[in-house]
Amino acid sequence: MISVYLLLWWFTKIVQGSVRSEWRKYLNLLTEKIARMRGISLRRGLAGFLTLVTGVCGIFLFTRMSADEMDWTTISVVSLTGLVASLGVAVSEVYSSLKAQSRRSGLSESGQIVERATELEEPVEECSWFFVGVSFLITSMFTVLCVCYGVTLEDKYWTLAGLIFSVTILSFVMAVLCKPKRMDAGYKRFLYFHFFTFAVVGEIAITVGDFRSGFIFKGWFAILNIPLWSLAFWLVLKLRASAAKLPPQELSDFLCHTVLVKGTAAMGTILFFSFETVSCLISQNSLINGQCNNTSYAAMFLSLYLVFLTGLSIVSKTVPKSVQRETAWELSSIASLKGLKWWQQIQGGFMTITALISLYLLSVLGVEGNVNSSVFNVGALGGVSIGFAAVINTTTLIRTRNEHQRNTTTVELPPTQRSARGYSAGDIEENATTLALV
Repeated sequence: MISVYLLLWWFTKIVQGSVRSEWRKYLNLLTEKIARMRGISLRRGLAGFLTLVTGVCGIFLFTRMSADEMDWTTISVVSLTGLVASLGVAVSEVYSSLKAQSRRSGLSESGQIVERATELEEPVEECSWFFVGVSFLITSMFTVLCVCYGVTLEDKYWTLAGLIFSVTILSFVMAVLCKPKRMDAGYKRFLYFHFFTFAVVGEIAITVGDFRSGFIFKGWFAILNIPLWSLAFWLVLKLRASAAKLPPQELSDFLCHTVLVKGTAAMGTILFFSFETVSCLISQNSLINGQCNNTSYAAMFLSLYLVFLTGLSIVSKTVPKSVQRETAWELSSIASLKGLKWWQQIQGGFMTITALISLYLLSVLGVEGNVNSSVFNVGALGGVSIGFAAVINTTTLIRTRNEHQRNTTTVELPPTQRSARGYSAGDIEENATTLALV
């Protein structure tokens, strides 16, 4: 079934390629339109939803490829759902291509000249309420699961909450940053309410459940998490205020490509890790026998590492590009291991530790059996390591930004200007992060 999905996707690409480049803009949606959720027809919206369904079904089937036991009912339902969705996408693309070709033929017969579209989409200052609403729905699901655990003391609710924990964090951060220009009191109250229902209520419910179950240490740990959540929320609000001061085009790129595109890509990978746990749970046919805790812990920590990396990328883009150039890692310095600052060396060491631990956790995915305490301990060590790297990166960025603001005599380069080596600041930063992980 995964092969069939790929064939249909390849077919849609062939259909799109059969249309002249002047009319391909009618076959693709600009990221700016997706961010605003405006100018999207019902058919295109439905095609996007079917694409999402196909991707989710494909990820689930991929995680079931190595399973020893199959639940044929679940496999059949998921396979047919993905097949119908992918066929719907293919039909939509064929219809769009035929419509574009017929319109081109009509203009050619009437003698009109078809010119390549050169108009640019206006910069995006705020994303749609749709993404904020989806985030609020996901965080509400997490809170409900935590409350169910606190009331019933059943571990299955805690397991299900752990499956969506990382997605919940990332979606909450994305929701806070979606509308950086909204500074009115009403919207700020909504943000505080969103945070309260996600972090405070959830942690209180977990605390009640742990105390009632006799896990006193875990209960106090959940209580102590509330000040940490509050500090993290305060930092995200600061990032939101910093992003609001970006120039219009940089703010548009930040919202469209950093928040939405990178955030969605990270959620897809997190979904894969979560489905590894779901695959194990289906094989064991139980949520409470503890045979899938190793996979669950590994998936949780890998997802948290990805959330940290996505957060670092978002943090680095909340400042002007001139500041990004001052904090970027030069590829030549990384290659020769010379000229690196002391904080870059320490940060690189922490990222290397996290990368090695990630390899170990990837090998644990899908492993069934009794709980292995080393999985949790090693995963926690990786979380502390990438946490220190994030603190170093954020502190350096804030200090450099403050110095840049005080230095009024510095002549800034145009944002689009590239270095002599042909790399932009964003390219250097992303390649450096990838190289550190490798």
